[in-house]
Amino acid sequence: RGRQAQLLRSPHCHVEIPRAEQRSVHGERPFTVYLARLHSELGVYPSGESWYELRYSRFWELHAHLRDTHEHLRMPVLPRPRPSWLGNTHPSYVETMRDSMQKYTSRLLLAWVRCYGSVEG
Repeated sequence: RGRQAQLLRSPHCHVEIPRAEQRSVHGERPFTVYLARLHSELGVYPSGESWYELRYSRFWELHAHLRDTHEHLRMPVLPRPRPSWLGNTHPSYVETMRDSMQKYTSRLLLAWVRCYGSVEG
């Protein structure tokens, strides 16, 4: 796993998604948030002690925006969540999706660097 993660890491920055957590709002179905942090040459964001809490929909919005605005960027495949009626909150499934989202963000950053030469492109 360590070697694969190293191969998927951009030389300029990488996204860390070490865990996912189940959340719920009163009266609604539980949902998953992915805890993410960006490491770059300029620092760690949001900080070394805090995380971005991202739902799947935010990854989908980013993917759709980049696909629509950067026609030369070779987009990696965005993992598709299974429907809630199939049990998408089971801990083993949540971990599988977390790992898939980690790989997706790593591949996306590498694709960006290949297309634009840096993460600042």
